[in-house]
Amino acid sequence: MTKVSKSPKVNGRSGQGNKIYLGGKHNNKYALVDKEDFDFINKFHWIFSKGYAFRWLNKKMRYMHKDIFPDLERVDHINHRRLDYRRVNLRPCTISQNGANRLIGINNTSGF
Repeated sequence: MTKVSKSPKVNGRSGQGNKIYLGGKHNNKYALVDKEDFDFINKFHWIFSKGYAFRWLNKKMRYMHKDIFPDLERVDHINHRRLDYRRVNLRPCTISQNGANRLIGINNTSGF
């Protein structure tokens, strides 16, 4: 019995942003990027791991936001969606600002 492979997903444009499909265990995941970033970002093979999109560069992980904002050390996803790399959703931040924007943990019992 021959194994039928699924056709690869094609990166493309949608009404909510441009979709970059990600490889890895979760092949149904995609990242959203702005129109002006799409052509550059789409040149690379992106992988989904631990909620984020990354690619390999010189044997090191390079996260997608570093290709969108190469001069920023840290960025924060304003809407808490880790795969939304549209510029309107990313802002520069410090470590403490990034931590302050966290959602309430799943184990939280106090509500604070």
